[in-house]
Amino acid sequence: MVKRQLEDSGFKIISKQEWKVYDTQLKQAIVKGSFKEKMEEYCLHKESNSMPDKLIIASMRSADPSLEVYYSTLGASKIKALNFKESKLKIECENILLKNKVFPILKEELESKDFIPAKEAKAILEKIYKQVGITSTAKGSDLKYWYNINDTSRYIDGIKTKGYEILSTMY
Repeated sequence: MVKRQLEDSGFKIISKQEWKVYDTQLKQAIVKGSFKEKMEEYCLHKESNSMPDKLIIASMRSADPSLEVYYSTLGASKIKALNFKESKLKIECENILLKNKVFPILKEELESKDFIPAKEAKAILEKIYKQVGITSTAKGSDLKYWYNINDTSRYIDGIKTKGYEILSTMY
């Protein structure tokens, strides 16, 4: 089957020896170990653009579709940073999906503001995170996910206040 797919895609198999090399590589590449090993192998093959690697990727994707979901959502560098662990990847994907729900609510809260004190930003984000179900700790600097901001200070009622100058939205 794999040999036929290679030939159908324009890959020429000249001799049986070359086929045996590719067949051996495919068998070795399709990892049957832990999720971490599979994800590591998937990222490795995804970074290559050769025909055998594309076939390996297709085979791995059909065996475990979550590999492609994590890769397309997070990218190789983020997956590596999370040490290829499924539990961490799942949490990070969920947070990304939930953070997409934050922007419309946040936009309403900050509609006419060009500066927001850090403490106020944190309080607003804590409230919104709780509302949408994000479990990570809210920080005022999280505004960077939705807005182009500058860390700055302004005097409010005669007191120097740390905060964020809101320059524009990211969307």
